Amino acid sequence: MKPWNRLSQKYVQNQMNDLYRKSLSDIVKGAGSSNLPLSVSPADVNDTREQVNTLVADFDREASEVWTVYLPLTGITRISGNSLKIGHACLRYMTSADTDALSDEVEAIFLAKYGPGAKING
Repeated sequence: MKPWNRLSQKYVQNQMNDLYRKSLSDIVKGAGSSNLPLSVSPADVNDTREQVNTLVADFDREASEVWTVYLPLTGITRISGNSLKIGHACLRYMTSADTDALSDEVEAIFLAKYGPGAKING
């Protein structure tokens, strides 16, 4: 699964539905019948709370991952120095050496994924 899909609304909704299903199933099994009990035991509440905490921790870990995204922007003339920070984003002036290094890195990633016979531009 692509990492950026792990926090999509559909993924989160599916994870929550699985959590509900598992929690309710565990409670019914613990009650020894095929119906939900009239009251839920503290152990069941704690188990469900732990499952929710684990799910939230997983979401937090996914959301906290830092990604580097390169966007070719042109026409920006008001960058003093080599970069301009806007919030968590940084616009950075790329020299031809930076661009060549980035191109080599992208090519290596592409070849690692698709193999040496693959073509990048067509």
